Amino acid sequence: MIVLIIIFTFAIVLHEWGHAYVAYKCGDPTPKMQGRLSLNPIKHLDVFGTLALFIFGIGWAKPVEFNPYALKDPKPCIVKIALAGPLMNFIQVVFYAILPFLLPYSVILDISKAGILVNLALALFNLLPFWPLDGFNALMYLAPDKDREFFIRSRYASFIIFLILLVTGITNNILDFLIIHFFKFLL
Repeated sequence: MIVLIIIFTFAIVLHEWGHAYVAYKCGDPTPKMQGRLSLNPIKHLDVFGTLALFIFGIGWAKPVEFNPYALKDPKPCIVKIALAGPLMNFIQVVFYAILPFLLPYSVILDISKAGILVNLALALFNLLPFWPLDGFNALMYLAPDKDREFFIRSRYASFIIFLILLVTGITNNILDFLIIHFFKFLL
């Protein structure tokens, strides 16, 4: 359990740091001013989100705030910011997949499996196209400009659908299917 907590903490911190770093590199000083370019977990973890994770099995971190008007090129930068978090989780998946080759001990293999599962789940979950997840935000800004208003108006309906899928377990089934197949591929 302690190992899972450590892995999950790193996964969330690096996910949120990825959002902050890309926003900063795209010209917005907001994440730096709010201390979000730090790898300190306290800067990224949300108290209620962390408690919800332990109680309900689903939680959240503090979202990284950014000012779209401060970005050098808002449309592509917002897509990059949205995808930066899941990308950080995929990078961690690669790290955990390589780790047993660097340190060939049985305990490392167990840590590696846990790291892969946690980061895959976090990345794939965040790429789902429901508001307020990263997948919704990336999709909204990848869509043609004329369709963006539809996304803005539909985000609350999207959230309700997302909650229904979470409560009924459909989201978990989809993620389990994707993760199991991806994990088998990596193995």
